[in-house]
Amino acid sequence: MRRRIKGKYSDVDWEFWAKVACLAVVVVWVVTSGIKPVVESVRKAREVVYKTREYKRLAEENRRAEAELEFLNTVEGKAWAVRSELRYIDEGEKVLELSEEQPSALCRRLGDHVRARLGGVETGIRRWGRDAIDIGACLLGLWEPVMPEEHSLRAGQGT
Repeated sequence: MRRRIKGKYSDVDWEFWAKVACLAVVVVWVVTSGIKPVVESVRKAREVVYKTREYKRLAEENRRAEAELEFLNTVEGKAWAVRSELRYIDEGEKVLELSEEQPSALCRRLGDHVRARLGGVETGIRRWGRDAIDIGACLLGLWEPVMPEEHSLRAGQGT
């Protein structure tokens, strides 16, 4: 028969389980409160990247519109606009109308379906990869957000 040492009431190592419980509490605390700033910073970096891309796209669209407006203010531009609106044809000009034949749905093969699906997947993967790189660069401080120029801010908003 085994005798117990005085002061030790059971065979359970309470010191080990107390450490495990403390570690579990710390892990839960880190996950619940420590992950929030990381998630928030990733969300803000994603927003900065998307807004910068949108600004670049709108600036490029604005440049194209200004170039088109400058062209339309010229004599050749006005003539082109009238011809395109009224479908006016100069004497001696010939109009060639092109049409593209679309294959019927029954003619499409399995390979065409697979290629069409994989094209969308490739685009999605490229976009996801570009987003991951740009958001990571923004988190590391390597991303340069595009801000409107000073003169356009003063002219546009009056401040």
